[in-house]
Amino acid sequence: MPDPTPDSESNDIDAVPSQASPESDSNPATADPTDASTDEGPGCFPGILAATIVMGMLFFITCGFLAWVIYGKRTELAIRTLETSYIELIEQSRLNPEDKTELLEELANLTRDLKAEKYENWQAAGVMTRLARLPIIRWGDLQAVEDYAVAQGGELQEQATLHLSRMRRGVELDKITTYDMEDVLRPVTQVNEEEMTRGLVDSLAVADVKDVIHRAKLLADQYDVPNQLFPGARITVIVRRQIEAGLSKGTY
Repeated sequence: MPDPTPDSESNDIDAVPSQASPESDSNPATADPTDASTDEGPGCFPGILAATIVMGMLFFITCGFLAWVIYGKRTELAIRTLETSYIELIEQSRLNPEDKTELLEELANLTRDLKAEKYENWQAAGVMTRLARLPIIRWGDLQAVEDYAVAQGGELQEQATLHLSRMRRGVELDKITTYDMEDVLRPVTQVNEEEMTRGLVDSLAVADVKDVIHRAKLLADQYDVPNQLFPGARITVIVRRQIEAGLSKGTY
């Protein structure tokens, strides 16, 4: 057969498909634009941030409003607390009849004056804050523990008379509070879960009373109450003094 002509060879070469060079594939200018990652923007984060800020502002405004309402109703709250809590608890306490009568009269007079708007809100708040610190109810329980120790006689009587007297002195000095008294009386305390109250156990034991006396000694030492007897401390005098301080100075 005759040899192919030069023209036919050139046509065959032209018919072969050309292959893309590696340089063209790696060139960003020739890359498919659909392969590039798209910018989605900030998304919903600004909205969440704005909502959080708004909710925070509403929270603080609400708290401020509630504080303002409570601040303006301190006298009303004091009256309600005295009538529905303090007076009833004192009536059911172990305080001796004389102290109980004087306290009820003192609180009745205070309630009457508060209802007559004789005192301002800051005075009512000052009185109630000071009364809340006083171990008024547990004062009678402490006396019952001492009476039990005295009945036992001997060293138990001597230690109880000394250190429980120091406890009362600490209350007079405004150092020992109702929270301290609760801790001292814990070994002889029972809790009524239904009524959410606590008081002295029905039957005292020598070991528990010794524990109370030991706790009282440690607490009196902690507050630097002298190691001596302090006869004559009365809860009625302490309450009256704190009421007067609350009316003249407010809270602590």
